[in-house]
Amino acid sequence: MTLSSKVFIKSFFVLFIISLCTQSIELTFIMSFLAGILFSSRKINSYIALLVIPLLLMVLSGCISTQWINQGKFNLIKDLVYFSRPILVLYASYLLAKRILYLKFIFNALVAVGLLFAVYHLTIVLANLTSVKTLLEIRELGGKHNHIELISLFLLLFTKLTTVLRGFRKIAIFILITSIVLYFSRTMFLVFIIFYFGHKGYLCLNRKLFKGIVLMFSTIFLAIVVFSNIPTSRESVGIKRFVFKVQNSFTELFAPTEFNVENKDRRLLWERWRAYEAFKAIDQIKNRGIKGWLFGLGYGEQINLGIAVKLEGQIVDKVPSIHNGYVYVLFKTGLLGLFSYLLFISFLFIYHQRDRMKNITLNNMMISASVYLFITSFVVTGFFRVGEFSMFLIGTLLVFKEVNVNNQIIKPTSSEGDVLS
Repeated sequence: MTLSSKVFIKSFFVLFIISLCTQSIELTFIMSFLAGILFSSRKINSYIALLVIPLLLMVLSGCISTQWINQGKFNLIKDLVYFSRPILVLYASYLLAKRILYLKFIFNALVAVGLLFAVYHLTIVLANLTSVKTLLEIRELGGKHNHIELISLFLLLFTKLTTVLRGFRKIAIFILITSIVLYFSRTMFLVFIIFYFGHKGYLCLNRKLFKGIVLMFSTIFLAIVVFSNIPTSRESVGIKRFVFKVQNSFTELFAPTEFNVENKDRRLLWERWRAYEAFKAIDQIKNRGIKGWLFGLGYGEQINLGIAVKLEGQIVDKVPSIHNGYVYVLFKTGLLGLFSYLLFISFLFIYHQRDRMKNITLNNMMISASVYLFITSFVVTGFFRVGEFSMFLIGTLLVFKEVNVNNQIIKPTSSEGDVLS
């Protein structure tokens, strides 16, 4: 491989990471598609094929019920892109990492991009600090989440690869932690906890799993006790507003409410919004009978909310997607698609238990990714969510697991220890 080819591949990899952070479905789809064409390989890991099969089955299940003639072209194409994008991201990540095969570069690229976004986020927040009055305004300034910062923080905290930052590692960690906290994202905090437990081995099928379950439930119980004793209301502002959102988490997800369209006060509806939209989606599935349950309502079909609401600056009464990933997959692709989705997550979790001791760090990260997908699919549409990095992680880590370099991740033995050849 020539020097110019290496530079091109590495540059494309960095741009690919940035594209995943842009919250643009179209851009990540295009970048993944280009990577598949430019860096395609005849030698593909058989495990990648096994992972892709249930994902393809899920996509095909949605095709069965799709009314190709009656559905609007825009919504139809958008759904097809939405469902195929995770497969392309997985494949593209694998191809790019396989072409680079230089662990230290990938590590530094992830850390550098994460730190860049963290600095950008903090700069915006600090520049507008005097005019910000609520947490909502802070989130509007810097965005609701950015998972590349979590990945960067995790790599700096729990791996020992040297970085270009050298003596500034602790400063980088401080910047990343500060930025992550200022997103005030429940999901980001949850993701970090999951990966921390995974790193410690508490998500593996051994004695530690029981200890991990006890520890996790004890942590959750303690958090519930602490948060429930903080007086808040829907009118709360500042930190108490975030606490109120945490207190309302279970109700928001699992306690739907019937809403009277005559009621102009939508605050109760927003508090149970995720459960409400899931409830409405299931109602539509019921109306389609057996075929609706088995194969879903197909691509292009939208969830009828039964009420006009203002979302992202527009008044709508139908939405193409919802927060609950399981109900979303069920709505579009039916029980067959939902089974395929769960099969993918289960296979990811179980497969990496068998040779954990050979590649401890890599397998723990894979297992953490599967648990993360399982839990967050109740909250943020799983791996369909824009800005989501689980498929990227899986594709990238598979390359290094394939060539068995885990010892280099834990304890690099030489300056050449990160080069795979």
